[in-house]
Amino acid sequence: MEIKQLSFAADRPPLSVLAAAKVAAVLLPTPTIVTDSSSPPTIIFSNGMKLQGTYVLLRYIGRVAGLPNFYGKDAFQSSQIDEWLEYSSILSSGSEFENACTYIDSYLEKRTFLVGYYLSIADMAIWSGLAATGQRWESLRKSQKYPSLVVNRDMSEKGKVGSKTSEVDLPDAEIGKVYLRFAPEPSGFLHIGHAKAALLNQYFAQDYFDKLMEKADELIRQGKAYVDDTPREQMQKERMDGIESKCRNNSVEESLKLWKEMIKGSERGLQCCLRGKLDMQDPNKSLRDPVYYRCNPVPHHRIGSKYNVYPTYDFACPYVDAIEGISHALRSSEYHDRNAQYHRIQEDLGCRKVDGWDDPRFPTVQGIVRRGLKVEALVQFILEQEAKFRFISFVYLPHLQIHKKYEGAGEKATTYTKRIWIDYDDANSISENEEVTLMDWGNAIVKEIVKDESGKVTQLIGVLHLDGSVKTTKLKLTWLPEIAELVNILLVEFDYLITKKKLEEGENFLDVLNPGTKRETAALGDSNMRNLKRGEILQLERKGYFRCDVPFIRPSKPIVLFAIPDGRQATSSK
Repeated sequence: MEIKQLSFAADRPPLSVLAAAKVAAVLLPTPTIVTDSSSPPTIIFSNGMKLQGTYVLLRYIGRVAGLPNFYGKDAFQSSQIDEWLEYSSILSSGSEFENACTYIDSYLEKRTFLVGYYLSIADMAIWSGLAATGQRWESLRKSQKYPSLVVNRDMSEKGKVGSKTSEVDLPDAEIGKVYLRFAPEPSGFLHIGHAKAALLNQYFAQDYFDKLMEKADELIRQGKAYVDDTPREQMQKERMDGIESKCRNNSVEESLKLWKEMIKGSERGLQCCLRGKLDMQDPNKSLRDPVYYRCNPVPHHRIGSKYNVYPTYDFACPYVDAIEGISHALRSSEYHDRNAQYHRIQEDLGCRKVDGWDDPRFPTVQGIVRRGLKVEALVQFILEQEAKFRFISFVYLPHLQIHKKYEGAGEKATTYTKRIWIDYDDANSISENEEVTLMDWGNAIVKEIVKDESGKVTQLIGVLHLDGSVKTTKLKLTWLPEIAELVNILLVEFDYLITKKKLEEGENFLDVLNPGTKRETAALGDSNMRNLKRGEILQLERKGYFRCDVPFIRPSKPIVLFAIPDGRQATSSK
């Protein structure tokens, strides 16, 4: 029987059916889109018979496909596939999505396919369930949290029946601009390949030692690293359990003092190591304050006793790779979980490369759109320019999507609690017995200001005065309720890449590079921000306009908001 018609609702396309048909070369007619979202996907055959339902259609494709074992090689495998089809629906449940990803990732750790040794409609169903979550799945792919799942699903996305290729996919690679390095830790008996690696990597043992130590010193002074004397076994257990070291919050002065002891190789220094201050709660354990330096007073076979401290592989590679212009570090599979650590260390060292041509600091179309400029506004701007050469400049005029005065944004739920959060700068500017306005709530009178031993404000105690007049108060405060549903956000501001508007003829742009083009501020956000989508623009009251670059994924990962310039703010580096 020939398939004459395929129909489905516009907001519920049967991705698994379409993908399976594509992979299995089953010809489907151009679909008919229906407006009724409750209508199930339907196939009508040339004899008038029809089938309905995503999994019914998927099983039909599996049975008629010419691919081997696409619906299992026997009754048992077919039943296994049926189990996966039923399970795939859990991926559409937001609360269970990550648990499902964890289970599937673990299941695929030693398997290529979900059932047997062949691609089946079970793989198509799971892939489609993941793809249907959109940005959430894209974010998880990039996070490398589920490596087995990502590799398996990427294979399903890119693979074509009968295709054979020996090409290796290098992310962001440009032909003629790929620079690789040999690993510096040859294992087993030395052979010619190891000798080549050793010759090429002489710098690893000498050229960059002093620079690496300078960088380590800088990180300590910036509060991005600390010296720890926790015994090694205890440190390993604390990292596994996400427990912060007792040394983590030591003063910079204390860490510098112990760092000097490490450099001297003293008895005290031998008890210590230098650790990066990253994130002890990150699910990726490689980011839980890794060790950067250890003491080793044993004379080196090439440079003798010049150094008593040596960088770890994890710390040295990101810096040396950046300095050497390495574009891709090809490492064995046990290092996949360390990719996030690798890039984070580069970022802390200040040597991370620009993201790409869509970097929001670049004057490319992709860059300025990511910064918050609407394509429609760009087109209008170009059309309004006179048809002649002239110097032009413009500011971003955001098209509001989420703003309390914009009816199209809908309504949000507001929670009122006895304890609230306010901005620290606001807390510092309030006097006792002063009446202030809590925006969108009413007035309150501050009765008491609590400070710690250093004079830092830690708490304000007051009472509501909702009958008070908003017109009589000097301070209008934004606030958040003290609830567990608040989200972590990262506010990102950008500055110009160079420190002057125009380069003179013959002037080297490297001489006018702006050393501080990006500033990040950690903050708390309203629980309603969990619903933000990538690309949406919103106004944060008293802060400005922002574009959502990374939406909510999970509580431990912040929502990333890019500040949209309007021509009035001072540059962020000043």
